[in-house]
Amino acid sequence: MRALGLAAAAAIAIAACGDNIHEAPPPPDAPPPPPDAPAPGGPDPFPENAIAFYLATACPDGWEPYDAARGRTIVPVAAGADVGATVGAALGRNEQRGHDHVIPVEVELASHSYVGVAGGGNSGVTRQGLFQANAPTDRVTAGLPYAQLLICRKAEPPRAAVVPKGLVAFFDAEACPLGWRPVASAQGRMLVGLPAGGAPGEAFGGAPLAPGEDRGHHHEVAATLATVAHGIALASGCCGGGFGARRDYAMTVTSADASAGMPYLQLLACEKD
Repeated sequence: MRALGLAAAAAIAIAACGDNIHEAPPPPDAPPPPPDAPAPGGPDPFPENAIAFYLATACPDGWEPYDAARGRTIVPVAAGADVGATVGAALGRNEQRGHDHVIPVEVELASHSYVGVAGGGNSGVTRQGLFQANAPTDRVTAGLPYAQLLICRKAEPPRAAVVPKGLVAFFDAEACPLGWRPVASAQGRMLVGLPAGGAPGEAFGGAPLAPGEDRGHHHEVAATLATVAHGIALASGCCGGGFGARRDYAMTVTSADASAGMPYLQLLACEKD
């Protein structure tokens, strides 16, 4: 597994970067570390409690595994009191979590009358009126793409070097450290890598997540219920009414809300001044 770094460190140290920050490639003649190697250590400028992703199997010197984030994405929050809160069960290795819905269905059957008396022994017809049922959907995955990286917490004060301006890092703390400021545009949002033509810091999609929110979604379903004819030895007319009429019944139903099942951890996202 190849280690990537900022300067001499091997961290994919942030979830997002400013315009002037670039991944430092290893020297051309440097052999890749073995698959079980830790990320290279040494002095680095990251403040204590910084959270960083590493393409390695062990944290470097001065960092420790951040177990609270195992199997979770990270969502920035505004208030320090919300830091460390988790939502949902953590993902297992290579897990693609599924979800399902329950769709409440209502069908209003129109009335059809016959010449005769309602009742008797012919049970091949149904009554008019509203019919309700719950229809569960199949369980499917949400199809969310993700990559698994080691996540570590800085356990020592910063040493040497200077953190580049505009760098964004997560912090397990109640406030950004001195010389850092909150990234307001990221609060309550899942972070993605900047696509081609994108604007850094641009927000899109739904409204920001509230602290601890497990957002649900639903589906609209349009369907047609086709009833089947069933003979009855009576003539259409008055006054035996209340029977369901044979016809096609159009319906529009809305599924119950269900979570996409994305577990996450709340941390502060801070930008270097």
